[in-house]
Amino acid sequence: SYVLMIAGSVLFIALAFLGEFNWISGIVLLLALGFVLFDAVRDARAHRAAGEDAELEDPEGADPDMPWWKIVLFLA
Repeated sequence: SYVLMIAGSVLFIALAFLGEFNWISGIVLLLALGFVLFDAVRDARAHRAAGEDAELEDPEGADPDMPWWKIVLFLA
């Protein structure tokens, strides 16, 4: 959500004002990333448990029958 994005930006700016980024700053940022990922997984599981996947539409222009080699080529 946008609140987490703003919090991440504020955290990064606060760490930048402290001076150079050291290993402690890196650990703080990794912990923040872990929290964001945990929150995203928790939210996805809650939506799945509530049965809200059926209401989602397919992305526009998505080809569900695209071969794997083509997907890898586009990603590269």
